[in-house]
Amino acid sequence: MDNPKHHESPGGLAFSVPLDNMDQTSRAKIPKRLLRKRDKDRVTREQLEEKQKLAEERRQAQQDAKLQRIQECQEECRKMNMQVDALLQQDAKRSGAPGMKHVKPMSRKHAATLINNVSQGFSKISSNIQSDVNNIV
Repeated sequence: MDNPKHHESPGGLAFSVPLDNMDQTSRAKIPKRLLRKRDKDRVTREQLEEKQKLAEERRQAQQDAKLQRIQECQEECRKMNMQVDALLQQDAKRSGAPGMKHVKPMSRKHAATLINNVSQGFSKISSNIQSDVNNIV
């Protein structure tokens, strides 16, 4: 079993890479086409600050637009709330609820107009909310 010609194999090793003589000169050179691109992609401090300033302005403009949409939606909700209150008062008056003597009766045409306005208002608000939700995602 002890064979003098027998030498140990590294057991399953396909090849080995010597790391003793590794230095910067043995690295492969970067192709010229990539060197040109790397030089072109360098951004100066001023360019970076300008990009950040523009990004901040865009973000602020988006935030202002969102606040404007929220205010418009709140105003629309206030109008709808007044219309719904008027319709509820009319319903309470017609059903004979106490304390509704001060409520002036409304014509059917006016009530139908209010109902239509409330319906359109809900549709408008729900579509605006849906578009805002889609913009977030």
